[in-house]
Amino acid sequence: MSIPFPMWDYTPEYMPAGMSIGIGNEVSLSELMWFWLENGKAPDAAPDDRRQPLEHTAGVLEITSIAITTPMEKKWSDAAQAAVDAGSISIVKDKHHLMEITFDYGFSGLRHDFRPALPLVFNY
Repeated sequence: MSIPFPMWDYTPEYMPAGMSIGIGNEVSLSELMWFWLENGKAPDAAPDDRRQPLEHTAGVLEITSIAITTPMEKKWSDAAQAAVDAGSISIVKDKHHLMEITFDYGFSGLRHDFRPALPLVFNY
């Protein structure tokens, strides 16, 4: 897969040799931090000796959508636009910050709203 947006490489000491984290260029401090792991793999593709448990105690299997609501006035960065264009997330302009994460297409019809402590809602 080609790199979806302009970025600079961050190579912390804890990463394996040859790996780095791509950080989105020219992203405003009022916007989310966008990053890219070119060699990243889905958790179920990890070798058996490094695989973490894949079954969550809440019974959810996978994140199926992410919606971000923000009052940001400026134009989105190229990194944000690449994420929207890829269908990974949706970004909505409104008065308040909110991240809404849906697991398993919300089939169970359950919802947990973390506000006012966190601007976060889980649908599962």
